[in-house]
Amino acid sequence: MRPLPRLRGVRGLAILCGIALFALNAVVFLVYTLPRLLEERSLSARSRTLADEVSREKRFVEALKHREYVAQENIRDQERLYHTLLLPPGRGIVPMIEELNRLGNEAGLSWAQQSYQTKPVNGAPLLQMGIAVPFSGLYPQMIDFLTKIEGSKRFFVVDGIQLHSRADEAGDLAIQLSAYFYGEEQK
Repeated sequence: MRPLPRLRGVRGLAILCGIALFALNAVVFLVYTLPRLLEERSLSARSRTLADEVSREKRFVEALKHREYVAQENIRDQERLYHTLLLPPGRGIVPMIEELNRLGNEAGLSWAQQSYQTKPVNGAPLLQMGIAVPFSGLYPQMIDFLTKIEGSKRFFVVDGIQLHSRADEAGDLAIQLSAYFYGEEQK
């Protein structure tokens, strides 16, 4: 192997200084710059992850706020139903039956004996009154009656309808309704 030539003069000194600067630059890069660069990349990735988490949490909070709003609206609607639209059974059953009969008369229907059954609604301070009414009349009269039931100020729910046609262009309508009252049945 051949020995390295000896560097002489200014040119040799310049080459040695260049090699020394390159080595120093490499050491500074490895000791200082590279760890900082890796840390910066790690922090940047963590920052993106945290920003995604914050965004996800904001959407979750907005969903919770919406759920709270819906729950509050449901409570207001329930209170309005209980205290504005529904009467207590003692004040509401007789007027409800009278209105049902009036609506049937206005529609021109005839009916047989109505039957009633009351029961409490599970989980609510309500009383449900089931009403079975067999009507007879023409098809337009039956439609008129159902339209009047739908437009009534009373809280009627149509639970079932059975329509049987007859040869004389009339029909029999068996309708099952429910009416609701706020409070328990008075015994």
